[in-house]
Amino acid sequence: MPTDQEMLALAAITYRGFNVVLPEKLKRAHLRRAMENSLADLSEVIGEWQIVWGPASFSPVAIGLDDALMYVAQSADERYLAIAIRGTNPISPLDWLFEDLMVTPVPWEYPKPAGIPDAKISASSKLGLGILQRLRWDEAEVKAVALPALTTPASLDNLYETECARLSSIAPTAILETIISKLRLPNIVNLDRLNLLPKVPDTQPPGGTDLKGFLRSYLSTHPKAEICVTGHSKGGAMSPTLALWLADTRDTPNEADRWTSDPETPVHAWSFAGPTAGNQQFAAHSDKILPDCRRIWNRLDIVPYAFVARDLATVSARYGLNPAVRFVLDTLVGLVVAEVTPLHYTQICSDGEPFSAALVPDLPLPLQLVHQHLDSYLKQQDLIGRISAATLFAPVL
Repeated sequence: MPTDQEMLALAAITYRGFNVVLPEKLKRAHLRRAMENSLADLSEVIGEWQIVWGPASFSPVAIGLDDALMYVAQSADERYLAIAIRGTNPISPLDWLFEDLMVTPVPWEYPKPAGIPDAKISASSKLGLGILQRLRWDEAEVKAVALPALTTPASLDNLYETECARLSSIAPTAILETIISKLRLPNIVNLDRLNLLPKVPDTQPPGGTDLKGFLRSYLSTHPKAEICVTGHSKGGAMSPTLALWLADTRDTPNEADRWTSDPETPVHAWSFAGPTAGNQQFAAHSDKILPDCRRIWNRLDIVPYAFVARDLATVSARYGLNPAVRFVLDTLVGLVVAEVTPLHYTQICSDGEPFSAALVPDLPLPLQLVHQHLDSYLKQQDLIGRISAATLFAPVL
């Protein structure tokens, strides 16, 4: 079985290229190379993993920042497939708005046709899962792309200039002007989130294969392979959710929705720093269907407390804040608690696998929250010497 360290590293690598804004074919090729380079750099620590599908991604606006990304890697012995799902893109306003903050509960529709009575997930989780279900990958298309030399800006300060220079050398001026205009925040009032899902296939390679299509093909030649799904942050909510969707549709009577000929194909899930995806009934169903699920979380990380009302209410006491800052944080958290209390959101895996990181002395609260949400996990899994928030989020291109 893959280790927690391997699964966290595979999840973390999904953040590479979070800033890339390019025409789709070129973007996919750049993302693939950046993530393969990261896997090669980590091979001494996590062993040999090879990307065999993806990274497939989706942006809700033409030539824009990706709001979702997923890839599949194969272990060296070909026994395990790891499906890695990216967390929130920190510089995408639409990702924050639609795939994190829509807490309205909607029914969990699997297994079909009846579903699970009263099991519900958040609208954000449903949208996120729907996007992942529709992502496609075309290996031949990406291999045909001739990539220029890969460069990495020294800091965020020169990201804009670097991307403009790169794009000017590989694309017409009209494309560059389109990209710059799309980086501005769209008129959210007129953007119907329900229209996002039908738009996903339009952004995907027409000859590509979706996740289930890839799994069908792979398992036909590797029938003993086991499926592992991993993710961090929003990806830590989506990884067990997607794993549950796969487990719930292993033996569905609908042949088009079935992805394996063996209803006992093992499905495992790893959730790092994940918020809740659904309510009590959803969590109970997930725990029953996915007994091999590991939820790893830091007690000083605010994200795993979302959106469990009683846990959110304890957040400010964990950071040793001065009274003024604590008042502001308590006020903000109180507004969220009032909103989510009636929804009964519940974490999967009961208490999971918590660990207690240390506060970084004299670190401002926003940076403290960022550190506790990512670098503390990398440190806990002995990866911080190899990768960190600084390296994972270093701009690509």
